[in-house]
Amino acid sequence: MTNFNEFINKDYFRVNNPDHPFVYSGPDILLSDAKSLTALFIPSPEELGSSNKLLLRLINSKIGYPANTIMTLVLDHNKEFKNTDRVERDFFDLVIEPSDLKRLKSILKETKSISYFKDFKHTQKQLFDRQAMVQNSNLVYAEKVKFDKDKVEPFINKEKIQYFNYLEDRFEKVRSNIYAFENTLIGFKNLSKKPDLEELAPYYDFVLRSELFMKDKIPFFKKRDDAKCLSLNELPTSRFDPMKPMRLASLFGWLIGNINSEKDLEFRLNSYERSKK
Repeated sequence: MTNFNEFINKDYFRVNNPDHPFVYSGPDILLSDAKSLTALFIPSPEELGSSNKLLLRLINSKIGYPANTIMTLVLDHNKEFKNTDRVERDFFDLVIEPSDLKRLKSILKETKSISYFKDFKHTQKQLFDRQAMVQNSNLVYAEKVKFDKDKVEPFINKEKIQYFNYLEDRFEKVRSNIYAFENTLIGFKNLSKKPDLEELAPYYDFVLRSELFMKDKIPFFKKRDDAKCLSLNELPTSRFDPMKPMRLASLFGWLIGNINSEKDLEFRLNSYERSKK
């Protein structure tokens, strides 16, 4: 990020690689002053070749940060980037070159004010209402049930689910261990030595791909009728924010459990229904 120092106005309060309680992979730089909050996204070489990872970062940031945050793509015109038109039309509020950062304040003044707060905040309210309900259930469950199964394994004799991927605009088979069982989606993951946030990222990504889509820079939420359970061999945690993996799982609607049978699944679903009363 040091090569951007010369471009960014020193009047901004700046945070590199900001951490956010509801964002697992967000902007590269966050800038704030008395009038605005601007999130800068600087594509990695991998993201230049395939925009999906960048767009997942953007969607997660959109739903986590305040609705008036200016999501800004910083794109060097000398570097080739796929789907530029779609990215600018439906995803980012602003697309600039690195040198434009010198006059970012004047660019923001000239930019039309965001007029979609009502629709935007409706999506955020839907997601965070669900987050509060699911997290309460996850916390109650974790207090009552010991995660004593060293390994969780799929007990469902079916293929992995197919779903509509909004980023790719097509149906595809899920890559993670996620299956359909009656009216429930159930995922299985054995946490190992890698950071839990990294290991659970595909399950977060699945929800961003299948339940959220962007249109005219507004995120819309397609609520599922079926519950989602995520069977883990141990409770997820994080070094500096121990509750973050579970908080994010709850945001994306995952009921955490230690599930190795239909009986375990039925108990988890019933405990969720009880927690809603």
